[in-house]
Parts: sequence; C-alpha cells; structure tokens
Amino acid sequence: VLEPHDFATRYPIYEGDRKGDPWKAFKAAHPNAEILRAVEAAAVHAQAAAVCAHPTVGPMLESATHREHVLRWTDPVTGIRCKGLVDVAGDGWIGDLKGTGDLAIFPRLAIRDGYHLQLAWYRWGWSVAYGCPPPRAFSLPVEVKPPHDCAAFELSPTLLVLADREIRELMNLLHRCRTRDVWPGRYELPEVM
Repeated sequence: VLEPHDFATRYPIYEGDRKGDPWKAFKAAHPNAEILRAVEAAAVHAQAAAVCAHPTVGPMLESATHREHVLRWTDPVTGIRCKGLVDVAGDGWIGDLKGTGDLAIFPRLAIRDGYHLQLAWYRWGWSVAYGCPPPRAFSLPVEVKPPHDCAAFELSPTLLVLADREIRELMNLLHRCRTRDVWPGRYELPEVM
C-alpha cells in the first residue's frame, strides 16, 4: 500500500520446498528480503486493493504527501531526542495502517494494544518537528482475511488528551530515570490483586 514500487524487490516470491540447494540459492540471490509464497503475496495484494478501493481510505492515500515518513524531534520539556515512523500523512492528518482479524472489535483491541499511544506519539512529534498544530490522527485497519474490510477510525479529542497525558508521564519518568540513573520496576511495593 505504501511503497508498491518496492514490493517485488522487498518481497520476492518463491514456489517450491524451502529446503535444498534451489532454496539456498534463491535466498542468497535475495539477501535482506522477506521471501513470500505465491498465496501469501496474493493475500497481500488483495488487502492492498481493498484498502485502495475503500471510499474513505483510498482517497486519503491518494492525497497523501508523505509515506513511511521518519520523524525526529526533541522533547521541549525534557530535552530527550525522539523519533517515529509515520505510515502516511496528508494535509493536516496522519494515518497508521494496521492489520486486524475483526474490524468490529478493532477499536477495543487498538486501545488494549496501545495503538492510540503510538498515533498520539506521532501526532505530537509531527507538531513539534514541523512547528504546526497537531494533525488529526487516523488508525487505518484492514482485515487480514477476505473480504479485507477496512476503515478509517479517527482518534477522538478525549482519547488524544488521555494519550498525551500518558506519554508526558512516561517521558517525565524516562527523564527522571536517566537523570538519576535509577531504573525501578513497575511494582516495587506489594500489590493487592
């Protein structure tokens, strides 16, 4: 989806048994590549086609000004150097592509797995790096199994405030640990279950 021109080079297709001299020769001819079977490549292409055909996500991708964009910035509060890799961005928005098993439960899984924190981190970094207002943040999940349904979930202002607060607390904790060279565990005192 993000770099279709590089797909064949980065993900060559090998059919046959993954053993013996032919397999070894193919691997040697494609160093640093992730080798796929034809059925795996077909699934990836089907997912990409579904994403590009989606009535909201497709136009977002077409209007994107950045793909696989590396961000580097310095936290103005702690002085910690930071970085991130934004999947896709356009005028006033950023997006993060995700694979999912079930789109219906994706929002709950996204929060459980911290995807909102990841997007808030990128959003914050974008704002600091480019001196602009924080962009809108979208999670762009696609189901890994057919029919590869996908969606554009925008993070709400409330969720972003909570994520920003958690990120700030973590940055402050990291700064204290680095300054004091003390790295405590999460649970130094007994906890009640």
